[in-house]
Amino acid sequence: MPNAKLLLVEDDPALSELLEFRFENEGYDVRVTADGDEALILAAEDVPDLIILDWMIEGTSGIEVCRRLRRSKETAHVPIIMLTAREAEDDRIRGLETGADDRGPRRLQDGGRARGVRAARGARLGVARRRE
Repeated sequence: MPNAKLLLVEDDPALSELLEFRFENEGYDVRVTADGDEALILAAEDVPDLIILDWMIEGTSGIEVCRRLRRSKETAHVPIIMLTAREAEDDRIRGLETGADDRGPRRLQDGGRARGVRAARGARLGVARRRE
């Protein structure tokens, strides 16, 4: 069985490298971009099983990328976790209202994020199965 595909959209090179390493060790095939426009192209070309999306990225913003992914028939079912340095409750709500399944801090120091990824993926896959 092939590995799950993850699209990582993060413009901080050090954080991107760390997350890529962590998720590859979790068994994901990881594709990485720092650009929102490229993220939309990559998602359309080969629909990922999960998207980790930074809020503030180059090109199209993470919020707009999330909106467009949710409007697309091909990617509407894909779990999206938004990463942000923003801590305000209004920002958290905005990210979730945009269509993100979860929102987390950009610093992913513990194993809790991996558990959150599995939970978001499972919840979104359950919704997709019920729709079929």
